[in-house]
Amino acid sequence: MGLYVRIVYAPGLPIWRPAAGHEIELIILNGRPCLRVSQWIAGRRYLIAYAWNVRQVAQHVDLADLVEVVDLTEAKKRRDRQRADAPRRPDLVVGERVARKIR
Repeated sequence: MGLYVRIVYAPGLPIWRPAAGHEIELIILNGRPCLRVSQWIAGRRYLIAYAWNVRQVAQHVDLADLVEVVDLTEAKKRRDRQRADAPRRPDLVVGERVARKIR
């Protein structure tokens, strides 16, 4: 009988980075949400622990130092899609100034 482990990575799942090259990722491990604690050393990632709650993460890193990593390229793509889908206002013309009466 072997051990079957299935890890799911999905874009948009949060990643936190404290000091000292650690990284905490939210992953799906065998159908359950899990926090993977790892450390980057000389360009390689080393697994420290799979944590099932924040208390277990706190055993490995200082929670006060955590900073969430935000992918700005995805946010820019989402903003550009919203702008493309937005209806055009006829009184606003690109490259020209349009005076509008404020009521």
